[in-house]
Amino acid sequence: MDQLPLKTNKQILLVTRVNLLHDLILANAGYSVITVRSIAEARRAWQPGRYALVLISALDTTREAEEFCEELKSIYPPQSVALLTGWNTFLPKDSCPDETISREEGPAMFVSRVKEMLAKPSS
Repeated sequence: MDQLPLKTNKQILLVTRVNLLHDLILANAGYSVITVRSIAEARRAWQPGRYALVLISALDTTREAEEFCEELKSIYPPQSVALLTGWNTFLPKDSCPDETISREEGPAMFVSRVKEMLAKPSS
């Protein structure tokens, strides 16, 4: 028998223009996910301390994703931010996110990486 997902009250703000099923994968793993389709929408939805994790797709808008990450960190430094990347996403060494998660790692590793990030104490 499969294990039921662990329900958690930790909200994740997922910023993605393309539906790659990451919201469904996270919801099935027991996370509360708010999905927005643009950085502009994310700015309206985000509030300091509301989300345990902001996960931004950098698959087609790397620079915009980095800029939003930097904006969040300047307003609220403890905010955990991860960028969802692809095999061809380039990020400089000094880029903003706490973590990068490769889409190529697959759903199980994706959930595992998110779980690891949420287990870390906030700064």
